[in-house]
Amino acid sequence: MSTATATPTASVSSKTSTSPTLWAIAQPFVFGGVSGMAATTIIQPIDMVKVRIQLAGEGAKGKGASAFAVASSLIRSHGIAAFYTGLSAGLLRQATYTTARMGIFNSLIEYIQKDGAKASLSQRAIAGLAAGGLGAVAGNPCDLALIRMQVSCFLVVGCWRLRHSLKHSLKTQTIQSG
Repeated sequence: MSTATATPTASVSSKTSTSPTLWAIAQPFVFGGVSGMAATTIIQPIDMVKVRIQLAGEGAKGKGASAFAVASSLIRSHGIAAFYTGLSAGLLRQATYTTARMGIFNSLIEYIQKDGAKASLSQRAIAGLAAGGLGAVAGNPCDLALIRMQVSCFLVVGCWRLRHSLKHSLKTQTIQSG
């Protein structure tokens, strides 16, 4: 028996609301943050090798170490887990920077286009600059903690866990740098 009858629930759900739902507002922030965090988790070993190459080349003359040499040295010295040193700071950076940047950009574009007009290239550029700048302000402390966590153990001979955790790193940089 498939008779189509209108129910009160069906008529209520078919009405369109002019105000966006909480999920519609939060969606760009959530998806931006989650995608940035996933990318950070995948790219963290490469970032760690990059930081080690930069440290090895600092003040050195001539050709620096290759990525494979640095990676094998890192594995021999500290094990596979060393590739993920500072991951917590990287994830927090993405949770702040990427979430803010993506969400702010989408919010600004929606605001520009609220009257139905399409955003021009210059309006998109200004929205991107504003979103990137505000996101950078939000994510900078976490980015600094990430770098300090990645390099601190290599700057002091015999020290592997100088920055014990993200909390310790953020606390230390707040006390030392303000």
